[in-house]
Amino acid sequence: MMNYQEMKKRVDQLCELIEVRSLELYKKSTLLHKVADRIKELLKHRYARLMRLHSPTGFLLLFIPVFWAVILASKGFFSGLYYTFIALLGALIMRSAGCVINDIVDLKYDPDVERTSSRPLASGEVTLKEAYYIIAGLLSLALLLLITLQEYSIGYITLVLASIITYPFLKRYTNYAQVFLGLIFNSGVMIMWFAISPNYSFIGFLLYIASAIWTIAYDTVYAYQDLKDDTKLGLKSMAIKLGEKSNHLIWKMYQTSMLLISIVGLAKYLNIFFFIGMALLAYQLYPHIISLDLKSRESCNKFFNMNVKYGFLISIIFLVGMI
Repeated sequence: MMNYQEMKKRVDQLCELIEVRSLELYKKSTLLHKVADRIKELLKHRYARLMRLHSPTGFLLLFIPVFWAVILASKGFFSGLYYTFIALLGALIMRSAGCVINDIVDLKYDPDVERTSSRPLASGEVTLKEAYYIIAGLLSLALLLLITLQEYSIGYITLVLASIITYPFLKRYTNYAQVFLGLIFNSGVMIMWFAISPNYSFIGFLLYIASAIWTIAYDTVYAYQDLKDDTKLGLKSMAIKLGEKSNHLIWKMYQTSMLLISIVGLAKYLNIFFFIGMALLAYQLYPHIISLDLKSRESCNKFFNMNVKYGFLISIIFLVGMI
């Protein structure tokens, strides 16, 4: 029977082969090359960097749980395709708005934090007035998107918008800002569930809680990057509260999230391959978390970005489970 190291080696080899083949295909396509170069240029613009469009990890982590809701709640391929587009657009707009609001609120602190000092607002590339104009534009787009959703979702979104504005202030007063973020960041799960199916669903709520716990876990790891700077500035976070030896607690959070996702699969009568997939994913994830060096910014950032792959793997497992 193949042991963990052999399995990991083969998976890594397969991922490397796919990456090499994709790069070869990209180099052969002149048009694709030009389009990609143009996009790279646009993403370097100060407004794009203010909205973090050059760094899609946060946007994808916001989108993925909503995509899970679309997969589980949609009643057909074209319905799923439509709501996936709405989810992508909504995640892009709301994540961009959240980043700008966060930078406005943290303008006093960001220049003194190594990781955030080069951000456009903190470095003076973008003025406060320009940031407010961008917020107004993004919220106008969000309002237009609201028209396409059910009235249940609209009422829920109003509450969420107020919470998004509140979140950046929390790290001044509590160590549990990551908990609040988890609850707000994944509100799109309930918004999308209500948009597709207006009736209350315990399955949707369970998926929301699972997604929130996942966010709390990876955002706690993310907070370790600013541990020294936040401590010096008198700010708070779960990283400061837990200290530098919390790997097992972070693993417990991932375990709880995966257990709740598995219960969702059970409630939706997904096939045996879903549960096998979830078990294999947990088996692969465990050593990454336990061996994670929380003192290393590079290690924490790499693990944070790895969650995009983790989230999309769960998406695939959901889809396989519905075959």
